[in-house]
Amino acid sequence: MLRYKRWDGEKDLVVVGLNFDNASQKVGLGFPEDGRWREVLSGESVVVTGHWHDFTVPAWQAVVLVPA
Repeated sequence: MLRYKRWDGEKDLVVVGLNFDNASQKVGLGFPEDGRWREVLSGESVVVTGHWHDFTVPAWQAVVLVPA
């Protein structure tokens, strides 16, 4: 599992979790801001509290989140 955050000075943010395993993986991702985030690949939204959210990432897939 690979996790990372990227941002610039203009509040463009992205949080990514990549699963390179052949089985689903549970992963916690840290966020720079609380609030509503949109998962880019599925279109679903999540509410982040405490700068943290847990996900289950299917085998060979990713979660890519941006502020909603």
